[in-house]
Amino acid sequence: IILSQEENSTIHDMPFLFRVLNDEEAYACHLAENLDREQLSIVDQSIAAKEFMSLYGGDLEATASKLNLTVKTLKERLELNKCSEQVLDSIVENKISPSHALILAPFGHKRQNATLQLVIEEGWSVRTLRQRAAKAQVPLKAAKFDTAACSACEFNTQHQIGLFENTETDAKCSKASCFNE
Repeated sequence: IILSQEENSTIHDMPFLFRVLNDEEAYACHLAENLDREQLSIVDQSIAAKEFMSLYGGDLEATASKLNLTVKTLKERLELNKCSEQVLDSIVENKISPSHALILAPFGHKRQNATLQLVIEEGWSVRTLRQRAAKAQVPLKAAKFDTAACSACEFNTQHQIGLFENTETDAKCSKASCFNE
């Protein structure tokens, strides 16, 4: 940029911080600055939580500490990443609460979106949604097949045990068709 003598005379010293960082450190700084600078929505927080989890190699404690969250809150934010765009948009637009979204999270996106419409149109409370969702889920202990692969499955509610006042202690499958295969 070429400045005139008059423009140059109006420039004042500007403080700055110079750091030599590797790619991982630079990305962590980028994320941290965005978290510190803005009042992020819960959806943006969930995306940041996922990115930080990746940065910290899946370490919940380190990620929670870096984001200044409890491990429980971090797990809730991570669970929101399973939601469809339509569900996430509905949180941002205040059409549903994050608790509604967390209940929908273990279901497939098609089912989330169909249920979302009912939640909005009929004004379902979190309690009503939780009761209806429970009817669509099958306890894993009822499976007549090896459930070892179920532990990492996105349709398994095991990841939600202990979250958002969830008093359930048994993992359930939110994809009932697994029991028909």
